[in-house]
Amino acid sequence: MHSKSVHSILDLLALPVPDFVAVSYEMLLGRRPDSQEMQERSGVVRAGLGRARFLADMSRSPEYRQVNRRKLEESDDEAYVADLFVRYLERSPDPAGLRHYTALLRSGRKRTRILADISNSREARVKRTFWFELELLLADELADRHWAARWIGRARRRERQRNRMTEVLCQRSIVPLSVSMGESAASGATLRTSQRPVVQSYGDTRNLGRNARRLLARVSLLRGAAF
Repeated sequence: MHSKSVHSILDLLALPVPDFVAVSYEMLLGRRPDSQEMQERSGVVRAGLGRARFLADMSRSPEYRQVNRRKLEESDDEAYVADLFVRYLERSPDPAGLRHYTALLRSGRKRTRILADISNSREARVKRTFWFELELLLADELADRHWAARWIGRARRRERQRNRMTEVLCQRSIVPLSVSMGESAASGATLRTSQRPVVQSYGDTRNLGRNARRLLARVSLLRGAAF
């Protein structure tokens, strides 16, 4: 399994345990796990750590911080902006956008401010790339560990997290009805039950974390998805 085949956070969560661990290392740390890491990390996931917790632990590791520090400090301004556009907008920067952000950087604007500007842009919220979804998941998971989160806002964050993940799963698993209706109208035929869009199957979900399984089951009941 290669990281390029993962386009959504749910694509990652639905992988079998060994693929989930390997792709998580590749995407967050930029390398493949060695045999000992693969055995140990697969074991803790199977033991019930939870996949969101696994990703949150990895994002707090010294190696992850070092990898991200290199991206913030070692690349030149244009390369840094281009990397952010690909990560959060799934496209190369247009000339005007590249000039705008590089000019801000050269005028003294911090790179973290540019990152926040691009990652929270309207285009990023609409496209909901893997990194956009991952950072929302990590923010909720890490917030739940704070001592005050046990009492303040926990239910609200959990509900936001479930709603976001369900929304993304629905978008990725069901072909829009308007597309089928448009094709049907163009051919002069009526939309029949046998012409319903094919639903993506996520296969064996026994190794998914409890929250991920709950989300998948919820959408299965609501939308008729096959698991």
